[in-house]
Amino acid sequence: MKKIIKKDEELDPNSKEYLVEMMKGMGIPWAEKNTHLFAKNNDLSKIEAEKIIDIFTKSVAGALSSDTQIALTGFGVFEKKFYAETNGRNPNTGDAIKIPACHRPSFRAGKTLKDACN
Repeated sequence: MKKIIKKDEELDPNSKEYLVEMMKGMGIPWAEKNTHLFAKNNDLSKIEAEKIIDIFTKSVAGALSSDTQIALTGFGVFEKKFYAETNGRNPNTGDAIKIPACHRPSFRAGKTLKDACN
């Protein structure tokens, strides 16, 4: 049974629903479609594929929350970067606003992944 997400509902950043909503916001197709393709291309059941993806995303999120960098040789590096407070503008009103300092996840592609894309 699928959970219906309300527009103003706060989601737990470690939940699968949060990941699905984030992927939709980035223009990535539904996570279920990606899970199906991952399972099909690797001779796995959909449940096994969901478990693998869930373990990977929780591992990356957990490592980043404890300031640990994850390096997958040839694939890339996941790390947490600090962004200082900056000035910005509200696009609706044009008023000047302060954008608070924060940490954001970052990914640098490795050579093997870059070569596979070209």
